[in-house]
Amino acid sequence: MSIPVERRHMPGSEKVLEIHIGAVEDLFLDELSGVLYDTILLHDAVVLATGERYESYRFTQYFYRRNGRPLRPADRLRLDRIAFESPGVIEIASHAVLAIPALVYAYERVRDRPQRRRKLVAEADKAVAEATNEEARILAIDREERALDLEERRSGRPRPEGVLDALPEEASSEIERRGAEDIVRRQVERINETALPIESVSVRTRRSGGPRRA
Repeated sequence: MSIPVERRHMPGSEKVLEIHIGAVEDLFLDELSGVLYDTILLHDAVVLATGERYESYRFTQYFYRRNGRPLRPADRLRLDRIAFESPGVIEIASHAVLAIPALVYAYERVRDRPQRRRKLVAEADKAVAEATNEEARILAIDREERALDLEERRSGRPRPEGVLDALPEEASSEIERRGAEDIVRRQVERINETALPIESVSVRTRRSGGPRRA
């Protein structure tokens, strides 16, 4: 049975997730838009899997389409503020309190990612870009994926599948029952692939309609 709305939302309040970004030489639009879109997908998957009013929703490939997630406006993730001073900050707000731990988990994995992994990601991108043909490209991707996976296992950090353990038991049970666990884990993994240097992640509660930070 899905979690009642009153337990999924905090009446009169909302959660604001602050993501602080370190200095970058160049901020590419596709990198920023990509990680924000993956954030939306992770949030929406948790909301659709745990929300009582979405019990009839079925997770299929249509989930990834722009109009494939029929959330009410009140349940959608909102961009609250974005600034690129040093450090930069992205603030996103949601009434869906059960989705917030999943977002925190995903971004804390990026924050804890060592500099070596960032270097490996850059080297992987370079190797694939310089591949002279499709066969070389496939070999480059396979080689670099193996290196990244080895670094991840040596680090001792939680794997993407650990996101369900970061959620309340009632939420993780609903996600598994609704067949959304692979989507949730995959979106954590995709967020973890961002090259953005995440310095810190924090959450605060504010009253709905309350003042935003300048």
